[in-house]
Amino acid sequence: MAKNRSEKACFQSKFGGGWITAPQFLAEIMCERFAQSQGDHLSERFWDDSYWLKKFTQQATQASVFLKEYDIDVILKALAHPDLKRVYSFGLKSAFEPILKRTKWKMEQAKPVVKQDTEIPEPVNTNEKPRQPFSRKGNMLNKLRELEDSDG
Repeated sequence: MAKNRSEKACFQSKFGGGWITAPQFLAEIMCERFAQSQGDHLSERFWDDSYWLKKFTQQATQASVFLKEYDIDVILKALAHPDLKRVYSFGLKSAFEPILKRTKWKMEQAKPVVKQDTEIPEPVNTNEKPRQPFSRKGNMLNKLRELEDSDG
């Protein structure tokens, strides 16, 4: 828990810990959920208590496993899903995995598609000799038709 913001510690702690990493941020959310489910609230720097330190480090470790595969935005959005409202630990992977996959897919679909092939094609070489127009006069079928019309 850093006093200054850095690339790694880029989240502000809700509980007076300064700047924290993504796994610590997610662990704070889970610990807060668990405390609220027990009718309790977390005090400032709650991780100084040995009971909460154990829960906090456990949740941070389990959150880092998810962060290897999913972006923090996907996890935060998945935490708001109604099926995860009563989940109080990242250890329940069977509940998290399908919702995380679905959330990731939805977020990828919502991104605007940017075409990479936006090059302008080169102009066609116009120095070539133009093709002669198609003529039906020398056609054998047309000669037969002309003979038939002249007989009539």
